[in-house]
Amino acid sequence: MDNQTMTFEEAIEIKVNGTDDSDLNYEATKVIESAVLAISKYGDPEELLQDWISESHFELIDTPESITKEWDSGRE
Repeated sequence: MDNQTMTFEEAIEIKVNGTDDSDLNYEATKVIESAVLAISKYGDPEELLQDWISESHFELIDTPESITKEWDSGRE
């Protein structure tokens, strides 16, 4: 991303629209992971969050809060 930090919105767009660039896809996953971990009640003690993000289907309207709510609901 031209040495700029990817925003959460850019990360979601990449996840929604897809990309052939595996490095860009990984960066998007890391941005979403970081946003979720910043507000999750449960964190990621089993280190499954990256896989969960990779397998999830997001919408452009998703926010860190909406994704974290879904992640945390699976941990309760």
